[in-house]
Amino acid sequence: MLKAFLLAILIILFGILAYTFYEFIPGEPQALQQIASQGQTRDFNMTSSGEAKMFLTNLRFSNTNISYFVDPLCTSERKEKVKEAFGIVQDRTLYLTFYEASGKDAQITIGCSEEYKEIGNNKFIAGHGGPSEIIDTGLFNVILKGGVWLYQESQCDYPIVEIHEILHVLGFDHSPNPTDIMHDTLDCKQRIGQEAITLLDRLYEIEPLSDLVISEVNATKKGKYLDFEAVIKNQGLVDAENVVLDVYDDGDFVKSFDLDRISAGAGRVLRVSNVNLKSRSSDTIGFTVRLESGAELDADNNEAILTMRS
Repeated sequence: MLKAFLLAILIILFGILAYTFYEFIPGEPQALQQIASQGQTRDFNMTSSGEAKMFLTNLRFSNTNISYFVDPLCTSERKEKVKEAFGIVQDRTLYLTFYEASGKDAQITIGCSEEYKEIGNNKFIAGHGGPSEIIDTGLFNVILKGGVWLYQESQCDYPIVEIHEILHVLGFDHSPNPTDIMHDTLDCKQRIGQEAITLLDRLYEIEPLSDLVISEVNATKKGKYLDFEAVIKNQGLVDAENVVLDVYDDGDFVKSFDLDRISAGAGRVLRVSNVNLKSRSSDTIGFTVRLESGAELDADNNEAILTMRS
């Protein structure tokens, strides 16, 4: 009786050892296919509002408090008109504010010249301006730097030229409306159109946050082990700090990978081999990218799910 009992124990132990050994032996590589991912759910597609049109889709500075610098060579009268122009734009919009900063730190640089730029038919160029550095993040065209160059003094008491060029820096193209301040021909009676204000308010009401997305993931399962390559991008307005990628096995957490910082418009490629899964019979592998703390523009587009190929 005792011999039979011991034999049964040995058989059970042998079975456990054999199963354990089998579980941890790498199997033949099997590619996984992606079956689900969460895409962008919010609509950020803004290029125009009525007659107000922008150079690019979702073109804006990342922040709402924008710095500017006026070249010391500009006359005091021009400096005052520039400040007045920024004040008018600030007062008309809900979210934008402007402040004066040193030259190297300013997002918008204002320069002046006494030149007279005539273009024929009794027309002249009073100034020019626009974005000078832009990053395409995937969702936004983020303005990093912009510049304004003012030529001859305007004959208007109202800062028509200054506002016109500042709005160019903010991304606006010319307007076909001759009463609009963005018309390509100067008139002292022109003012900022409500369409431009509406578009600025819509753009800058979006909170300056990052937005992480798994743009691509390829994975191979070898028995109980997982190899994968994931591409994580930040398509938001600002840099993403302390980024983490979590891996799940049939819904159960497996492991986290720290990706540190991903700049706005940039991406990271993570290649990992031999991640120890829950079991070799695992069927569904999930990947979720997240911030250690803080909010994103859209937290519903951070997941990718893969399964065994049929």
